[in-house]
Amino acid sequence: MKYQPLIKQVEIDEIFDVIEKKERDWKAIVIHHTVNPNIENGMYHLQGRNIDLSHYYHRGFRNGMGYHFLINVNGVIEVGKRWIYQLPGAHTKGLVDQLPNPNLILAYIPWKKSKWWRYQNYEIFEPEKTDFAKAKLSLNRNTIGISLVGNFEEEKPTKNELFTLYKLIRALSEHYGFTPEHIFYHIDFTPKSCPGSNFIGKDDLIKASFGKSVYG
Repeated sequence: MKYQPLIKQVEIDEIFDVIEKKERDWKAIVIHHTVNPNIENGMYHLQGRNIDLSHYYHRGFRNGMGYHFLINVNGVIEVGKRWIYQLPGAHTKGLVDQLPNPNLILAYIPWKKSKWWRYQNYEIFEPEKTDFAKAKLSLNRNTIGISLVGNFEEEKPTKNELFTLYKLIRALSEHYGFTPEHIFYHIDFTPKSCPGSNFIGKDDLIKASFGKSVYG
């Protein structure tokens, strides 16, 4: 059967209304950029459907778009199956010793040895309950992936994108009890530069989203 994309456009005050399954126990947020398309090329139409199809057909993501939230260059938010049905993301992997926050780690849970398994078989646990020697890091199961459209190695995010990101972080943080320590960039866990060298600095992001510095 042909894959059918499921993408919804939502306002900030609607992000919890579109959820159709029991909410997951989300632990943190990881922020990305899409890399393509480049926003200077005039790609100002909504990108959710395109990214959903690309992730399904070209990356093999059976639930489509790997992010939970996509922020378009005009500031419009789109969500897909992973948010609507509260599914694990497909946006981040890394090693436990790369984790900036020692209070959040993810423990290795062996399920089955497959390509999908390597990206999805992790859960977040409290440090005192985890064997650090065996711990491996993948943020997909219990973190919320947010991506902004654009390649921020080549340009800066639009003001509309950033304004929406601040509001989205604030709304999610108030709902799930996140603090600045729960907000990550993809680069915190991988050699990739995501969300790009031209993206807003972490301290400025925290000030705009929480009204305070990440350093206290």
